[in-house]
Amino acid sequence: MTDVQMLYKLVDIPGKGQGLVATKKLQPGTIIVTEKPLIVVDTVTAARDVLPMFQSLPGDKKIAVLALYDPGEKLNKKPNFLTEDEQKRKVLRIFEANSIDLCSHSEFNINKSGLYQTISKFNHSCSPNVVWTWVKGDSNKSIKQVRVCREIQAEEEIVASYCLGNDQFPTRQDRRTAFRNWFFTCTCQVCGLTGEELKKNDDARLEIKKLHDLIVVQASSGGVAQALESAKKKLKIMKTIKKEMILEIPAALLECCELAAHLHIPPDKTAEMKKKAEEMSTQFGDVHLYNYNKKCKKIARI
Repeated sequence: MTDVQMLYKLVDIPGKGQGLVATKKLQPGTIIVTEKPLIVVDTVTAARDVLPMFQSLPGDKKIAVLALYDPGEKLNKKPNFLTEDEQKRKVLRIFEANSIDLCSHSEFNINKSGLYQTISKFNHSCSPNVVWTWVKGDSNKSIKQVRVCREIQAEEEIVASYCLGNDQFPTRQDRRTAFRNWFFTCTCQVCGLTGEELKKNDDARLEIKKLHDLIVVQASSGGVAQALESAKKKLKIMKTIKKEMILEIPAALLECCELAAHLHIPPDKTAEMKKKAEEMSTQFGDVHLYNYNKKCKKIARI
């Protein structure tokens, strides 16, 4: 067994079925798993292509696919319209519930989805402690790496956020609507908040979203100084719920740097922000480092 395999173990998680927990304390940047997909198909034609791909797999890989989470016919009836074979329906349900996009960057023109044996076992949390990323040297962007994004204690569940487009800063109700795509109801610590704590969390997210939208309006209408103040305020509120917002903080830091550059503020004044964004992006993996470098090049042209 390799050192990487020793970092986690598969266990029963109350209310979730199975999940992965850390076997020891893990620091940000730690690579937990690097994995090739069992199945890759064009996202648009997935319903047509998944079954032939499944049939081409060797026996042990078919067993691995069938062992992944199946939401069942009650939650997903769509495969019933495509085939009468129960195993084929099961495969289609499993793929829809567990597959992830290979790459969301339009400039790479990779509109494919993949199903992963281990990565599919990471349960969701709105307060993730890991993030998956493609690997820079893989031109197909099919190899996925899972990295620790904040410290994980031994025996703590390893969880990822399925809401990778979290720049909309969704409230609990918004998240619950989105999670219908994965056929489950989130019961994480954040979604389990009640009363005043829930209101405080949702209010923070609504204020972050309001400032996020306001920054664009202010900057595009010539109010760059006001936009910078709004960006700093947005970042400050994000830090009050840092565990939930951790994957969005590098972009928020660079947003402040970009607006400061438009105001001709000396780079040394925002150097600490830029350094922190780079540090976090490096820990989070090649996707985030790509985004960091792309934004820095844009700032350099101002």
